[in-house]
Amino acid sequence: MSYTLLCGSFVIRYPDLPRQGPELDGDTVKFLPDSPGLVEALPRRSGRPPNINARGISVRLEAIDALETHFAETHQELDGANAARDELLRLLGFTNVRFWEDLPNKVRSADQDSIRGHVLTNGIDANGRLIAFVYAGDHPGADGASLFVDPPLVDHSVNVQLLAAGLVYPAFYATLPAELRTHLAEVPQAARRKAVGIWPRSTADPNGAATVRDLDGLERLVIWPKLFRRIVPYLAAGFTDFDGFDAWLRADPDYRDDELFLIPRLEGGNLHDVVRGAGQQIQLTMWPEDAALYAQGAFMVRGSESQQWDPLGAQVAKREARAEVEPHASTLTIFINDENQQRAVETAVKDWLAAQGIEIFYKGDPIIGSFWKTMLTRVKKGAEEHLDDGAALAVRAAGLYGLDNRQAEVNQKEAEAFAKVMEAIGTLDSAIIHHGTLLVVKHAGTVVRRELSQLEVEALRRNPILTTRPDIILTALQRHTEVLALTAEAPPSEHNAS
Repeated sequence: MSYTLLCGSFVIRYPDLPRQGPELDGDTVKFLPDSPGLVEALPRRSGRPPNINARGISVRLEAIDALETHFAETHQELDGANAARDELLRLLGFTNVRFWEDLPNKVRSADQDSIRGHVLTNGIDANGRLIAFVYAGDHPGADGASLFVDPPLVDHSVNVQLLAAGLVYPAFYATLPAELRTHLAEVPQAARRKAVGIWPRSTADPNGAATVRDLDGLERLVIWPKLFRRIVPYLAAGFTDFDGFDAWLRADPDYRDDELFLIPRLEGGNLHDVVRGAGQQIQLTMWPEDAALYAQGAFMVRGSESQQWDPLGAQVAKREARAEVEPHASTLTIFINDENQQRAVETAVKDWLAAQGIEIFYKGDPIIGSFWKTMLTRVKKGAEEHLDDGAALAVRAAGLYGLDNRQAEVNQKEAEAFAKVMEAIGTLDSAIIHHGTLLVVKHAGTVVRRELSQLEVEALRRNPILTTRPDIILTALQRHTEVLALTAEAPPSEHNAS
């Protein structure tokens, strides 16, 4: 997928305000872009603008979560937290860094107050920070260029070097492309096998529970920082054991019970689904790389209210609301791994539908990074009268409209239009096109085209995140369909399908 290249300098100390410089940790660093206007133009995942000023903007390193050096007047195991911070600075090129004794996360002196570097970013998070892969030194590309980020390029980032050294935990969010997520999941697994970095001391994970009697004890442990950030306010609220932790999480799905995609189970879930607590024991039941978080603490401001914000879920909700007033609507969803190809693919799909007398009458807002967009289609006025009764019924009932080449009614014009769609996705690594009961999936160079059953359509409706996952969608559909069949639930009308 495409990321934006930003050139500039990493900053760790303000010479004019040495005691008021950036607070450093193992997954955040200050960045002063050469062209601040490029930052303003980046996608805003939560709707919040970038928190940038004349001294720069904080960069949250994509895909990793370091032990907390400071959080709500507490911290995690400092040996591990400081090791990640120090290695981050070393990899960026800083040398002889010294910290204030009374301000242990601010730099007192260093050979360099700032140093050249670049980042590859796909947007702004809910705290106004850049989410990015970071690199030392200048990049030969033009500032602001759109670069295709693949596994080899990611592997050279400081992010992955920290992950490979076992100095940080993985933290994969839904904005991280599926192919990179799959690739990066192997990195912490290899670090655990080598028993490097924090992994020999890691606890509260599938290898064993942690015993937490109080906040002082928690500060000495190595646990997934996301879990740590939930336990701290729980203990601060006066709880002395974890018997009520599950209920406490569930009581606030917006800010405690993070929404997850549970990759091994191929289904959505929440933090409470992967945490087991009782007495003074707490444990993750799934490794962090196996749970992708839907939102990065995201919120949007509406008047004086703040609320959790899931961009994909919001677009699905808007689409379904629109479909309610269009009884013969069918859903069209397009996912491609490179947003730069969206115009060509969307145009080819539009022409393909037009060849069958179908028009797109509703378009949701695209989710950029990779490219995901959901739409609604209907038969053009006057077009249905040219179909025989059987074909018209198929239009209304299934939304397939004779799109399968095996069907006799598919004419040469339609076949040629579909060939243009295949040509448009030909250079992409992965893609999904879902229209009514037709599903086209491209992954790892292989294209699969199939007609869905109504149970499979319902499975996609209930799990729209699958339309961003070419790598698992077919397997997940099989599993979800089996579950639906067992529950014997009749699927709703087709126009609600994802």
